[in-house]
Amino acid sequence: MIGLLWILGVPVFLVAIAVWDGYVLMHLWEWFAVPVFGLPILKLTQAIGVAMVAGFLTSQFHPVGYETRSDMKQFTDAVWFAVCSPAVALLGGWIVKHWV
Repeated sequence: MIGLLWILGVPVFLVAIAVWDGYVLMHLWEWFAVPVFGLPILKLTQAIGVAMVAGFLTSQFHPVGYETRSDMKQFTDAVWFAVCSPAVALLGGWIVKHWV
């Protein structure tokens, strides 16, 4: 049962994180890149693609002592990072957008 949950849950999680990253990038792009550089607004699908390319080019998750943690702890750390990192960026961008 646990194996089936992993097989079904991991792809759903990866898609959800890709959409979340794209959503955050789409808003940050609209708030900052569009008015400053006159670039076109990104659709969600375009932002997901750009976020995936940026994530591929920049390895972002390397906590200290990661290899010595249990598989479940590694997974929860990765989930926490994948959800919170874009959320913090979105909150920071929103604050800056309303401050400027």
